[in-house]
Amino acid sequence: MKHIQLIASDIDGTLLLNGVKTLDPEIFKLIHELHEKGIVFMAASGREYTNLRNLFAPVADDIAYLCLNGCLTFYHGECISKEIMDTTIARKLITTIQNDPNAEVLVSGEKTCYITPKNKSYYEHLTNTVKNHVTIVDDLLNITEPYTKISAYFKNGVNENYQYYTDMFDKDIT
Repeated sequence: MKHIQLIASDIDGTLLLNGVKTLDPEIFKLIHELHEKGIVFMAASGREYTNLRNLFAPVADDIAYLCLNGCLTFYHGECISKEIMDTTIARKLITTIQNDPNAEVLVSGEKTCYITPKNKSYYEHLTNTVKNHVTIVDDLLNITEPYTKISAYFKNGVNENYQYYTDMFDKDIT
């Protein structure tokens, strides 16, 4: 007889609905019950690893994490799989976003995200609202760990910039 070994769930829009920032305590009880039965719960999200660990703090050591839209997988505190971006393409994307006066760039690593903020409010948003672990660096091109995910933030939304970036990078990245 086959039995369930792993249950994965998306976070935003699934376990966190309508802009809620914290998980219902019942979820932790269910995860604990799964753990007791030998079933691994995996939190799947576009979020950073440290962000997810904080969100699942009561059961943080008992679950697996699929982070950054599948770029990183953690289990028992170890990164067990990692998708790395091509360095040349990543650097071109970082430079392009940095040169856009209306954009902020975020480079994701294993356990932190790196920024060189143009505006202090961007850093505050990432740390206080999003709850990411953020490292401010002088130059994003000098980060020593591999690039796993690069994100652009546009204060007024992405609509007016979407086509420009799609035309430039569509064949190279997803």
